[in-house]
Amino acid sequence: MKLAILFVAVLLSRIPFLDAGYGVNTDAWRVARSARAIAETHSYEASRLPGYPVQEIVCAFLWRGGHDWKYGPLVLNAASAIFGALAVVLFALLARDTGCKDWLLAAASLAFSPLFYISSVTSKDYVWGLAFSLAATLLALKTRPAAAGVCLGLAIGCRITWGAMVLPLGFILVNTPPRRRIVLFLLSAALVATLVFAPVYLKYGPGFFTFYDNHETPGCRLILRRMFVEVWGWPGIAGLLVALCGIRRREGAWLHPVAWGAIVLIYIAAFLRLPDQAGYLLPIVPFVYLLLARFARRTTFQIFCVLVVLGSGAVLQDHAERIATVQNVRNFLSFTSTLQGKNIIVVGSWEQLISLMPPKKTAGDTRFAGIMTASEVLDALKNHCTLYYLPLIREFNYRVNGIDLAKYGAKDLRALYEEHTRKPPP
Repeated sequence: MKLAILFVAVLLSRIPFLDAGYGVNTDAWRVARSARAIAETHSYEASRLPGYPVQEIVCAFLWRGGHDWKYGPLVLNAASAIFGALAVVLFALLARDTGCKDWLLAAASLAFSPLFYISSVTSKDYVWGLAFSLAATLLALKTRPAAAGVCLGLAIGCRITWGAMVLPLGFILVNTPPRRRIVLFLLSAALVATLVFAPVYLKYGPGFFTFYDNHETPGCRLILRRMFVEVWGWPGIAGLLVALCGIRRREGAWLHPVAWGAIVLIYIAAFLRLPDQAGYLLPIVPFVYLLLARFARRTTFQIFCVLVVLGSGAVLQDHAERIATVQNVRNFLSFTSTLQGKNIIVVGSWEQLISLMPPKKTAGDTRFAGIMTASEVLDALKNHCTLYYLPLIREFNYRVNGIDLAKYGAKDLRALYEEHTRKPPP
């Protein structure tokens, strides 16, 4: 009964934040765009490589029937909310079964931790993979290797980096007699992962296994902010310090703490290699709870759990930013609809958002591009198109494709907007 109440409470707490687009991060819009393409063409299309086929294909089924802009974000974000609530319940079971006396408090705290909360009300894949990986962990502890492998394979199908969980979960199984269970675990995980990635391979070939790395490496301050503030919030950081001060040596089984510690180290190392999004650290969050529950004094662990919840207000800021982003894009489209003639506007990641917005009548023939190569620019000029760019995208386009749009005669759209309005754009 407690677990059922927990599931419903977590799900209800997500409802106010399921609107206002698919998320601040453009990848969430890419998922929606991929889902629409798969539903309409009945052919797999990755939202971005190396592919996230489990989420993309499930979302395509949710898209069937064609929902409009009003309900599209609500449907896909609600799917994330359901997986988020499921992940909380699975974590509660895991915490209880591994001896955490405050397992219900820990689960509630996880549900309202800033990064987890935000991830469970947008259309990114993070909580989808986390739910499957927690199920795999729970099943591994119950020595059900085949089922654990299936769940891990599905997690890998949500995001390929969940494959790193093979090491700590395999470590648990290989140290739990009979050791031959590890073979069954590895075979089932490999089989399911292969099956779910088959559509990606068939569409893109062996070259699908690649990652986009077009962003500049952030500075140390931003990396630290993503590692701590965006994951735990300022109150949660204070709680983390309190819990760390309560760490003490404890006797007992070492198998699980070693596995949890390995998970934390693996995903921190992966994040530091590409510190692009705080969401890359979501895999460590439940296992930080388990480690602190194991080694911190109970009182300090309880303080940590409560303080993390106090940082949940970050979801309000995220929601406000989502609303502002959608409104900014709408204002932008209202302005560009007045442009005469044939135009191509280079808008970077906004191209994903624009493609999912309701179509708008335009005075001329205006198209939008994410970025452009030299050949694409030359073709556009041959077709007598006027090129425009957003200021930040000029630099991004140069970094990715090595061409300066302005040198090809492209115009700064912000400058044009200010010339017409005599005030900064919204």
